[in-house]
Amino acid sequence: MHYKTNFKAMKKSIVILIILTTILVSCQKFDNAVDEDTSKTTEIIANDMSALNISDNFDWSMIKTIDLNITLPEHDASRILYIYSSDEERLYFKGHTDDGSRVLKTKVTIPTYETSVLIKYGVGNDYPKVSSLLNGGTLNYSISNNLKTTTSTDCDGDGNNNISTFGGFQFKFDGMVENINGTSTWTYTVTGVAPGGPTYKDLSHWVLALCQDHTVNSGTPNGAWEVNTDPTLDVYGIKWDYEINKEGGTKTFSFTLNKQYDIGIVELAFKAGQNLFYCSINGPSCEEGDPDPDPEFGGTLAFEDLWPGKGDYDINDLVVEYNFNINKDNNEKIKDITATFKIRAFGAALHNGFGFTFPNVNPSNIISVSGYQIQSGSIYNLASNGVENGQSKATFIVLDDPFNIMQHPGTGIGVNTDHPAPYVEPVTITLFIDFVDNTVSYSQLNIGQFNPFIVVSQIRGMEVHLPDYAPTSLHDPAYFGTWEDDSNPGTGRYYKTEDNLFWAINIPDTFDYPNEKQVILGAYNHFAAWAQSDGVLFTDWYKNLPGYRNASAIY
Repeated sequence: MHYKTNFKAMKKSIVILIILTTILVSCQKFDNAVDEDTSKTTEIIANDMSALNISDNFDWSMIKTIDLNITLPEHDASRILYIYSSDEERLYFKGHTDDGSRVLKTKVTIPTYETSVLIKYGVGNDYPKVSSLLNGGTLNYSISNNLKTTTSTDCDGDGNNNISTFGGFQFKFDGMVENINGTSTWTYTVTGVAPGGPTYKDLSHWVLALCQDHTVNSGTPNGAWEVNTDPTLDVYGIKWDYEINKEGGTKTFSFTLNKQYDIGIVELAFKAGQNLFYCSINGPSCEEGDPDPDPEFGGTLAFEDLWPGKGDYDINDLVVEYNFNINKDNNEKIKDITATFKIRAFGAALHNGFGFTFPNVNPSNIISVSGYQIQSGSIYNLASNGVENGQSKATFIVLDDPFNIMQHPGTGIGVNTDHPAPYVEPVTITLFIDFVDNTVSYSQLNIGQFNPFIVVSQIRGMEVHLPDYAPTSLHDPAYFGTWEDDSNPGTGRYYKTEDNLFWAINIPDTFDYPNEKQVILGAYNHFAAWAQSDGVLFTDWYKNLPGYRNASAIY
């Protein structure tokens, strides 16, 4: 059923007809593809996408968003949590709780083929990595407390709380915070617990042992600490000159190291009167934690550009490899995003723009955007902060025309889709997006909902999005329901044909796209089974595995 058919829509159809006619006149697509390895002409495998039996509800998605609910250890809740792929090759999440509680709640987007993930808490080996099965859209897990314990001659305790029976003071390890920037902050509280009398004296200074390669960036209280060189204490480390009353006096001390380290058992020494006392307590070991890379959200976008007419489903009219590197603070607030887009191919005669929207981000949440490739006089109107004007949600235009950044080789359709044509080196565009502080959390951003689109043939109101992804504020809804489009905004149905085919697809990996005019069905042997099963079968159909693809049909 068409969404809208009226006089305005008829006018849009005339525009579309002109565009299609231009393509037919200016382009001549090959009936044969060339095998890259043998240089012999091989026959195109004929496939009919319309013959597929696709359900109305299938959204063609190869990613899923999981709600994380991870309970952290009671006395050690400030380390970084990592979520890895089951093979530990990809890092999906790295962060803290966003409310200071012991329960980390956030959203993580992963490929649909993942049935389990690896959970790692903290750097180093204090907590073992565990595998957790994914049941539905939620992952609930509780990390057991695994802190080390210790006793010594002058102190009794468990590594967290140590009371010096003879010295009359309690030393408490309050915990270690693994900061997102790769540093670590260690905090202790010292309290006088002496019952009184001449045997007990006020504490004048104390030292926590450090390793020779530890570098202290800062400490508190300000002006009261130094790296100890006092030979009388016989302990190398950070020294605090701070007097604490023997009867109920208390003070919190902290310091930040330039790297992250495992928790180990370290020595501390303190002086009360003329007496020296030695204890052991949890502190930074000499073993440096293994800093993990930042998580990345990436994949490949492939578009058909004849919308609202049906395409030829070689899905190479624009092929863009993308990656988002998200920089957060310790409270899970977004600081900035580095978005990288590699323009790999465009098998099209039309001059199409490319952009994306963060549906959960307001334009005012953005301080600035840099790196986009838009020529002066283009159809795009950008605000002073770099987002597109007239949009209710933060919308970013990456490029206005791929022909402006990748030179056509002089033969073939577009660039890098016809084997007889010379190969053109892909061009990478990097956007740097600076966010207003404390406005958007990682969970709110929900990067899995990022909404990419193309603007067809320099007509700003003609957008092509992923199936069931809503258009931007500047899209012209009169195009819906014309030609082969079967969108129905009232039910949330967008960019599907009557037989539920798509115009854009998002693959969560590097994607080897088909040759020009090669229908994807003939390039990937399990694509049809995946689509007709509503994405249940062959969730990894796009991988380079035995029996999965026909190499001669792929560029």
